[in-house]
This record gives sequence, C-alpha cells and structure tokens, in this order.
Amino acid sequence: MLRKSNLGFHIFTDAQRAELHSAAMEVLESVGVEIHSDQALEVAKSAGAYVEGNRVRFPAPLVETCIRSTPSVMGGVITILDMSVTQITYGSPEFILMVAGLSEMAHYYQIPMLSTAGCSDSKSCDGQHAAEISQNLLMAAMSGGNLIHDSGYMESGACTSLQSLVIADEIIGQVKRLVRGIEVNEKTLALDVIAKVGPGGDFMSERHTCDTFHGEWFFPTWRRTPRRRCSASSRNTSLRSWPQRRRRGCIRSWRGCSEVVSPGEHGWQMTGHREAS
Repeated sequence: MLRKSNLGFHIFTDAQRAELHSAAMEVLESVGVEIHSDQALEVAKSAGAYVEGNRVRFPAPLVETCIRSTPSVMGGVITILDMSVTQITYGSPEFILMVAGLSEMAHYYQIPMLSTAGCSDSKSCDGQHAAEISQNLLMAAMSGGNLIHDSGYMESGACTSLQSLVIADEIIGQVKRLVRGIEVNEKTLALDVIAKVGPGGDFMSERHTCDTFHGEWFFPTWRRTPRRRCSASSRNTSLRSWPQRRRRGCIRSWRGCSEVVSPGEHGWQMTGHREAS
C-alpha cells in the first residue's frame, strides 16, 4: 500500500480530465453497456437507468450521484494489443501510460486507485523483465496508485514467477524510498553538526551520522561492494542467492558504532545498536 507522495507526474491537464469525464458521461448515456444479469438489470432500472433488453444507458446525473455516494475502489488492467503478435502487453510504455491515466481519473473522482505494476511480458527473469517491472512499479507509484497489484505476473499475465516476486520486492522497496522524497527539518539539516565539523572535516565519526543514516538509506539486496574487495564466490548475484541474502542480517561497521540491519515486516530495519569496542 502506497500513500500519495509529493513526488509525481501528470498525464492530463485539468481541462483534459474534465473533457475525459464529459466524454465518459456521453458514452454511458448515449451508447451504454450490455448487462446479462436479470438481477443487475432490475437494479439498474430501479435506479433510473434506461433499460432496453440487455442494453443499459445511464443518464449523467445518475452517474454523478453514484460517484459521490458509493464507496468504491477504481481500477483495472487496461492495455494495448501488440499487433505484431496479437497479444496484450503487460510491460509496454502504453500500458504504463494508460494505468497512470486511469490513476489520474480516480483522483479526479476522489476514489482510491487499484493500480497494476510489477508485471512483465518476458518469459524469464531476464533484462527485459527487470526493465519492465522497474518502469511500471515506479510509474504506478508516482502516478498515485493506492493499492498496486499483479507483482510477479509474467508472460503478459499468463503465469506467475516466485523469482519475479523476489526481484519485485526489492524494487518496490527502492520505489517506496524514492516516492518518500527528501525530508527537510532541523534534524536533517544538522546545522550544528556542520558548524562543528567545519570545512575540510568529515561526518563519518559523528554520532548524528550513526543515528540517522539508516533512516535515509535504503538497504539493498543488490551488492555494491567494490570488485577489488570481493572474492570470486561473493560476486555471485544470481537469483538463487537472493532469498538467502534477504534472510540474513547484515552487520555494518561504522566509526564509533556498529549497526545490525535485518529484514523485518516492513523491509530492512535496524534491529540493534551497540557501541563498537
């Protein structure tokens, strides 16, 4: 679950959102939809919709009233058909844009958005897979999705991959860190520490650094150890090693203290602190 962030982007202008709303009202009233449930047809008719056989047309005032008065969640999987293979896409730029556009309309109606991301058209956890889920997870979050589902789906939704779920979990953690943005307050500005250290000094040995770095730094599963410090065996970054690495706690040495970082319910968390001997 993601809360709306200060970071984001917009697909439509205010005028375009109003125009899309007006177009939707016109289609629902003049074209309508087909309903094949007798009970649903009765409900629609009693509410004031125009029912002709299985065709139901909804007057705009009825739709507006329902939007304002009915608790709901808006969402769905909307995408394009790849005409070269006649296959729906789960990782295309158009898919991402359409989901983002739907999120904007949900915001327009002040309805929570059930968004879609973490899914790929790839058949394996390869470069295409990584690129597609990274893009759509970030875009879904930045467009304001409230509940984002379908992580782990591959092959255009035809199958689910546990390896993909592990990778998506890592990327989701990074995306959450991105949309959280940068906090600016007295503590994070640390003007007193800057004055204490002064020009030419360093902050590595300061208590403020030890106490605050773990709150700003996302602890990744992906390794960043320089090559010169890695043994041949530790350079293995295959997917098979990820679950084991995520289960292990990691002791990070720091000047003046040692921090114990381990995976918790809400991602990597500080589980202990002690002064270094």
